[in-house]
Amino acid sequence: MTRLRTAVATAVAVAAAALVGPHVVPVGEAAAATAASKTWDWGPIAEVGDWEQGQSTAGWQTWADGTGRVDIYYGQLAVDSGPAAFNQTATGDVVTTKTGAGHVRGRWELRVKAQQWAAARAYPMRLELVPAGTGPTACGATTVTLAKWTGFGSTTRFGIRQGASRWLSSVSLNNNNTFHLFGFELTDTTMTWFVDGQPRARLTAAEAPEAFPTAGLVPRMVLNGASGTAMTHTRLAADWIRYFTLDRAGRTVPATAPPTRSDAVSGVC
Repeated sequence: MTRLRTAVATAVAVAAAALVGPHVVPVGEAAAATAASKTWDWGPIAEVGDWEQGQSTAGWQTWADGTGRVDIYYGQLAVDSGPAAFNQTATGDVVTTKTGAGHVRGRWELRVKAQQWAAARAYPMRLELVPAGTGPTACGATTVTLAKWTGFGSTTRFGIRQGASRWLSSVSLNNNNTFHLFGFELTDTTMTWFVDGQPRARLTAAEAPEAFPTAGLVPRMVLNGASGTAMTHTRLAADWIRYFTLDRAGRTVPATAPPTRSDAVSGVC
């Protein structure tokens, strides 16, 4: 009888673990299989933006020229086009950029999602790495695009711009109030873009030495409104933003196709 009771208890425990285990994820944390930092063993976090405990927007420069603002919503750093009431249209740009000197090399990862209310012109949204000190609306000499899309469109683009040249790739995603992770690894010889933990494009110094940044980079989040146009109330929010050094080699990332190059690019990041 004792053996029977033990067997039953063990079976119940195993069943409970099977039902509960895969779904127990700490608040603000992505499942291990979808974070590049965990999938590829990027090592300890050197810098972290995590607003679960009510932290402020200190350390982030904010800018808006319309109804929008930057604030903390439900433990997330968000650029919100406003207005305060839902289901009303919005106007103008909203931008937030991390202050500080930034990093010339390293690994970055952001966990973000976007929400929209009211039906008007959809906002283009961008997650970027730009040289420290870049103005809120400036492209600058270098812009690393971690992700950019418009509205809830399924095409999400990523790449890098250096001067008049741009390298760009894309992936199809559901951006309708859904968290995704966008990562970037930059070494002296390669740059690799990750979407939901998987490498999606890689550019090498042998292929394009002129593409590699030489200035310290900082994260930037952008809602790009059309001037004088009623826009859909939109909120682009980061659950967390993390930076890792290259001190830990990590797992070997398989080679992927390079982004497509175009030249004579101007006026867009």
